[in-house]
Amino acid sequence: QATFKLTKLKEAHLSSITCVDWSPALPNRIMSGSEDKFIKVWDIRSKKCGISLNLTQKGEITDITSHQSTIWASASDCKVYEFDTRMIRQKKEISHFLECKDEISQIAYDKKCNSLFIGDDVGKLTKYSLNDKKITESICFHDNALCTSVTTIPQFEIGFCGGTDCNLYQFKSSNLENAFSYSMQDLMTTSQKSANGQTNNLTVNPPFIYGLDSKILKDTEDLKQGVIAIALGNGRVALYAPIIGNEENDKENKQNDEDEDIVNDPVCAKE
Repeated sequence: QATFKLTKLKEAHLSSITCVDWSPALPNRIMSGSEDKFIKVWDIRSKKCGISLNLTQKGEITDITSHQSTIWASASDCKVYEFDTRMIRQKKEISHFLECKDEISQIAYDKKCNSLFIGDDVGKLTKYSLNDKKITESICFHDNALCTSVTTIPQFEIGFCGGTDCNLYQFKSSNLENAFSYSMQDLMTTSQKSANGQTNNLTVNPPFIYGLDSKILKDTEDLKQGVIAIALGNGRVALYAPIIGNEENDKENKQNDEDEDIVNDPVCAKE
C-alpha cells in the first residue's frame, strides 16, 4: 500500500500558483508557474528552487508543460515561450515563438507527433509542430466558450479538449478536422439512470469542463482503451473510457450507443 506525505515548499511564490508540471524523464523535479510572473524549477529532494525564470515583462503565467529539459510556458500576453533548463543562465531577452488571439488556458505536449496542443479563451485548439516550427492546424471547437483544458494519449494518436460549453471533443492528433463531441450534460444524465429506468436530475452548476487528464487503460492486440479524468464545474469528477476503434469509424461509433467501439458511460463521483 502506497503512502503519501504532503511537503510544503516555503515561500514558493509571491502570488497565486496557477500551474504545476512534472516530467517522468526527470522525476526529482517539479515546475510551478504563478501570477507573480515567475516559473520555478524545484528539486523535491532538497526542497529548494534550482532555476527561476523571470517573465515579469511578459505577464502572469497561465500554464506550463515540459519534456525532458525543455519547458514551454504561456503568459497573460497570449504568447508561448520556450526554455532550456540545461542553461544555467537564461537569456535576458526572452522571445516568444507563438501568439494566440486570446489568453491561453492550457498547453499539452504530445511526444509521438512532437507537437504542442494549445487551448485558448476564444475556444480554439491550436496544433503547433515543433519539427516544422509552425502552426499546422487551428480550429474553434468551443463556440462562444473557453477551451479550458487539453490532453492527449500519444500512443493512441488521440486527444481531448473541454470547455465552458460543457462539451468534450475527441480528435485525432494527426487531423483535428475529424473531431466529434460529447455533451457532458447528456453523458452524465445517461450514467445516472437508476435501475428502474428513472433519471436523476443534475443539480447545482452546469458541468463545465475545467480540467482533463488521460492515460492508457489497456493496450493489447484485441483492445485499446484509454481513460480520461474530467474535472467539472458542478463539483464532480467524471471518468470516460473510450475504446479506440478504426479512424473512419470513430465518428459513427459516437452516434451509435450500441456499438462496442465506444464506451458511452462515464462514471461520476462527487467530492
